[in-house]
Amino acid sequence: MTSPTHPAGVAAWPQISLIVPSLNQAHFLEATLACLAQQGYPALEVVVVDGGSTDGSQDIIRRHDDIVTRWVSEPDGGQSDAINKGMRLATGSIVSWLNSDDLLFEGALLAIGRAFAENPQADVIYGSGAKIDEGGGWVKAVPATPAGPGFLRNCMKLLQNSVFFKRALFARVGGLDRQLHYAMDWDMFLKFEEAGAVFLALNQPIGKWRRYATAKTCAGGWSRAGELARIGRAHHGWRDRNHLIYRFKQGVSCLTKNRPLRQFVDATLVRAFGHQGFMIYEWPA
Repeated sequence: MTSPTHPAGVAAWPQISLIVPSLNQAHFLEATLACLAQQGYPALEVVVVDGGSTDGSQDIIRRHDDIVTRWVSEPDGGQSDAINKGMRLATGSIVSWLNSDDLLFEGALLAIGRAFAENPQADVIYGSGAKIDEGGGWVKAVPATPAGPGFLRNCMKLLQNSVFFKRALFARVGGLDRQLHYAMDWDMFLKFEEAGAVFLALNQPIGKWRRYATAKTCAGGWSRAGELARIGRAHHGWRDRNHLIYRFKQGVSCLTKNRPLRQFVDATLVRAFGHQGFMIYEWPA
C-alpha cells in the first residue's frame, strides 16, 4: 500500500495510539482489529488490553499481530483501569480508545492525523459518527456538535470513539477515574474543558458505536444514572441539572410508579431542557 501524502507543512504523520480494552468479546474483536488493519494509517500503534478473557480472544489478537503493536491479558479493575493501563503503554502523541465491539469509518484515522498535523493548537479533535446495532446495521447518525464554552455541561454530546486527544492532556488531567464504569468519558472530557483544552470539530464521520441490549451503557440503568449525577455534582456543584433530576426522581419514585406518569415527567423535562439538556432518563426499579 502506498503511504498517503503527508499533511501540508509537516514531514511525517503524527503517531496515533489506539487502546482497545476487551473482556470476553471474541464475537466482536475480530471485526474491530480487522477494521484497524484496513485504516491504512502509516503511524498507528494499537495496544490491546484484555482483561483475562476465556473465550479465545487471545488467539484472535495473535492472528492480528500485523496490526497489534503490543498487548496484555490479565485481570484488571474494569474498563477505566484497562484504558489507563493501555495509555501507560502507549507512545503516540495522539491517543484514544476503541472498545472491542466498536468500529471506525474508512479513512477515519487519516482524517484525524491530518487534522492534528494542520491544527497544532488543537488538543482534542472529534468528528461525527454513527450508532450501529449488534449486527453492524445502521441505527442513526451522530453529528459533531460544535465546540463552545460549557457545551458538554449537561449532556455528553460527543461519540467517544470519534474523539482523539493529545496524550499529554490525558496525563495532565490524571487519566480516567478508575471508580467510574459508565460515564468515564464524559468525566474526562469535562476535565479537559476545565484544563482549558482547545476542542476542534470535523465534518467527517469517524466512529461507529455498537448499541445493543447487553452493552454496558445500555444495560447500566439506574446505576448509570447515579454515576452521571455524581459526575455532574463533582464538576458543577449541587445545582447541577443531572444531579437535581436524579435526586428528584429518586424522591418521587414511590409516588410515580405507573409508567404513563413517569413518561409525563420525562416529557416535561424534555420540553423544559431539550433532548440534549440532561441525561437522567432512567427511574429507580
